This record gives sequence, C-alpha cells and structure tokens, in this order.
Amino acid sequence: MGIFNKVRFYAIVGFLALPAMGAHSQSIGDMAKQLTAPLSGDYKIAVQPVNHVKSGISASAASSLLERLTNSLQKSLSGSSLSLVERAKLAQVMQEQEEFKSEEEFSELLASAGADILVVSSISRIEG
Repeated sequence: MGIFNKVRFYAIVGFLALPAMGAHSQSIGDMAKQLTAPLSGDYKIAVQPVNHVKSGISASAASSLLERLTNSLQKSLSGSSLSLVERAKLAQVMQEQEEFKSEEEFSELLASAGADILVVSSISRIEG
C-alpha cells in the first residue's frame, strides 16, 4: 500500500440529491454503522471534509454533510474501543495538507494526529 501504510482508507461514495439532503440523514447513519461494524480494535477514525469545489456543491452543504457523517460515526462508535480524531486536530491536518499537497506528507500528518483510518467521501451532484 506504499505511502499509506500508516493510515487505512475507507471510502464512502455518496450520491445525494441536494434538495432532499435532509431525507438522507437516516442513510448516513446506516452508512456509518456499516463502516464501523466490521472494525474491532483500538483505532482512531478521521473523517476527511468534502471538497465542495470539486463536488460542485455549496460550502454549507459540504459542511452539513461532514457534520452529519461525523455525528453518525460518533453515535455508531459509542460503547466500542474505536474513536474519532478530534475535529480541531483534523482541521489543522487539512489546512497543512492544502499547503503541502503531498500525499506522503498528508499520510504522515494524519498519522501524527493519531488517525488509523480515514473516511473519504465522494459526492456527485445529481441534477434533476
């Protein structure tokens, strides 16, 4: 796995129709449960923010999605040895990643923040 040995990557592919985004809260919760159910051990999970520019959605929609996903993951981790990387630490990592733009450095930054697993969201805007 090369430069990503320190951090395991899980991907979520989300296809959301933005006008009905609120209706997807339950499916985000279900997705979080599906992601965490097979995991066992003492891992820390980081949730990468959605790049609203690349996704073609508003910054507020991207922020809302990140908040919903993070909250759903937190709920699904309750009672387990798994935990989330603190949001402030992750925000700092993401800011540094923007500056360096190197995947190897990004992997090292995530590992230094304590992340074992990175959840990456991909959003496709559906015009309708």
